[in-house]
Amino acid sequence: MFDADADLFARSRTYVEAIATPREALAAASGVSDRELAAIEAAAALPAPTYVLFENAIRSPIAVLGEAPNEGGRAFYCPSVVHWVRRAKLIGVDRSDLLEQLQAWFVHDFAAALEAQAADARLHAWSHLFDGNGTLVAAARAEQVRTLCAEWMNGGWAVCLRRWNGYHVVTKDLERARIGALTEDATRELDAAERQTLFDAIERLDSVMLPFAPHERPHGTPGLFVDRMRAHYGV
Repeated sequence: MFDADADLFARSRTYVEAIATPREALAAASGVSDRELAAIEAAAALPAPTYVLFENAIRSPIAVLGEAPNEGGRAFYCPSVVHWVRRAKLIGVDRSDLLEQLQAWFVHDFAAALEAQAADARLHAWSHLFDGNGTLVAAARAEQVRTLCAEWMNGGWAVCLRRWNGYHVVTKDLERARIGALTEDATRELDAAERQTLFDAIERLDSVMLPFAPHERPHGTPGLFVDRMRAHYGV
């Protein structure tokens, strides 16, 4: 690695080791036994690792730093997976329908979050889930949930969100879209009132997002919709 790459790798590795839990410590961190965690995994209810560390590489579902092999490495899981495992235990790890029950919980929580923020959700990011009367369309919501749940199980959302629930998912995409629309992707000037609106939107977005590893942040939501907007508008 070049010196700059080595520094970025070192900082990113430090981030992963500080914020995420290695696979061998996941059961203890989640308050479950090794047997219970094995049962969750056997039920295909454990998301893919959030990060995999290699000697000179890091792989996540959203980015790769260095030359990461396809196999091996040390698996790490971000905090939202810890809370997912705790919920699985509450539902019952020996249930044959464990994954379906977990996803059913998310369906309900996602719908409740959309309804709670319906006025804004219809305008920003989630308009395709509402009809012309502003009513949430069950079929459109169900299709969206299938996509979201697949992305969650692939590990990507654990890179992004502090928690995997309806509020965090809805808020993340809603506020990101609001910021983009308000600023026209940082191309328009804002008056004092709009700058306050932008500040509040950034705060809400930042509150549900993880920081991302240093190699991911500049090109991810925190870099583009938090750091860039704060710097550009002085908020």
